[in-house]
Amino acid sequence: MDKFLDFKIKNHKALNKKILFVEYLEEEFSTDTETTRKIVEHYVEEIKKHPKLIVIIDIRNIKSFDKKSVWEGSGILKEYDHFFVEHITKAFLITESQTANTLINIILKVMKNSIPTILVKDIKEALGNLN
Repeated sequence: MDKFLDFKIKNHKALNKKILFVEYLEEEFSTDTETTRKIVEHYVEEIKKHPKLIVIIDIRNIKSFDKKSVWEGSGILKEYDHFFVEHITKAFLITESQTANTLINIILKVMKNSIPTILVKDIKEALGNLN
């Protein structure tokens, strides 16, 4: 799954928390269900390594996306909701696309995300809202 995601873990000393930075590497998000499931499982395995994380996901590389793939991916992520509640304290999605922001906001409302999730435009905005 290294083709799709890059993971970096950093320690935030002031908060005494670990931050998992996840960057989506492809310019297109259009995967079949099996590939999406593998991506999510890889993401879950990374989270298991570090309890009580703050997660920052950078999806600015995505230039186009298949709405069906996004909805299916959201459903697969929702299957891990209980796990995420136990392991993630807050999540940020970095995106500059208004279309992506609209779709993500709809998904967050429909899927009833249990993790505080904030959409931001850059890493500075995410780091400024860690508390």
